[in-house]
Amino acid sequence: MVNNMEFILCPLCASPKIKKKRGTLEFKIRETLITTPVVGYWYCSNCGESFLDHEANRIIDEELRLKTSRRKEIILHSLN
Repeated sequence: MVNNMEFILCPLCASPKIKKKRGTLEFKIRETLITTPVVGYWYCSNCGESFLDHEANRIIDEELRLKTSRRKEIILHSLN
């Protein structure tokens, strides 16, 4: 898989104020706040939008799968 996503302009607002960053991101899934592991992403300081590349999406998906399976194990264990 090619992982060379590059932006000159923000895909959302067309601003040139988009930069490659590295760090954690936070977002909500069903009212639960999720913090990602450290990933590379693009951030537009004009509109505030972040854009993830394929590798960042893969890392976040894997982390969510792990958290979901751990949560299921805790719930099943507490029901027994």
